[in-house]
Amino acid sequence: MCRNHVGMGDSFDEEELPALLKGRFSVKHIGAVCKGGIHFASGYLWCSVGLKHTSNQDYLQAVAGVLKTLRGPWIFAADFQNTPEELEASGWLKLVGGKIVAPAVPTCGKRIIDFFVVSLDLAEAVMGVKTVGDALCKPHRPVRLYLRARPRMMVVRTLKSLGTLEAEQPRGPAYKWEYDVGGAEELSLDAKYDMFTAGMENEIVSLTPMDEKQKEAMVGRSLGPQFVQKCALGDDVSAPRRTTATSRAWRRTVGWLDELASSVNVVVKLAAKHRLCTYQHPEPNKSKATQEQLEGFKKFLRWRTVVAELAEALPKHPSWVRALREAAEKNATR
Repeated sequence: MCRNHVGMGDSFDEEELPALLKGRFSVKHIGAVCKGGIHFASGYLWCSVGLKHTSNQDYLQAVAGVLKTLRGPWIFAADFQNTPEELEASGWLKLVGGKIVAPAVPTCGKRIIDFFVVSLDLAEAVMGVKTVGDALCKPHRPVRLYLRARPRMMVVRTLKSLGTLEAEQPRGPAYKWEYDVGGAEELSLDAKYDMFTAGMENEIVSLTPMDEKQKEAMVGRSLGPQFVQKCALGDDVSAPRRTTATSRAWRRTVGWLDELASSVNVVVKLAAKHRLCTYQHPEPNKSKATQEQLEGFKKFLRWRTVVAELAEALPKHPSWVRALREAAEKNATR
């Protein structure tokens, strides 16, 4: 990774890592191997206590939380302190969507405890994994992973995913559509349904500010299931993570509004109201966040200021709480 065109950046802000991962887990985005790069993570589990110990269970859960926020393929290399069979039996692989790739030769003593877990979309690009036998280090031996060249050339056949047509009334006067339904009486019920669906899609899409490519991705329900070829590695790593400081702030707010609306415990309600108004949400890193993310966080703070002014009256007005929760949940998914 020493070439001048290969860069390495943060996949996850180290300040946001859970406390139990600090010093035992790190993840970086390396712009190599394939277009968009790959996330490389390394870790070290607690030794001499077993995989079922609370320390290791909490560690694996926290790692899963980090890996699930990443876009694109990832590789997790670790001293797992346990064999591949023990890790697979734990069910953790299903949680993260990964596959174990381990060498056949022991890596520490007589056991194989140093190996890789790769995301499922990258698994088919793995050519092999070997234990390095001539390394001058003890008691562990290094492990080397081999990937095929140009892994983004791998494609899979998958169902075409159609966009969601939101039930939001457009601004401005309503446009009266006129359809040519000549000969519809002679059509079968299925054909009439297809005609209605196609007309409904075209009418809704025409009311939205989309380009032709975006419109094409929204229509096609009347044609039935359609298959397309997609890159097996999925999303481009260069895209933002699935979670941001702003989205996490909105999600916390949704949880507190739920407690305020449904809890019968007075103490829980008071605590939720207090957090709703005073909790210091971590701000986006100004050197890494996009302008849209920074503006989104400012919007959240303005919204919370309004909520704080209504806080005392919220317990008496459940409908207000439901409306605020609906608004927070909608913003949390953007």
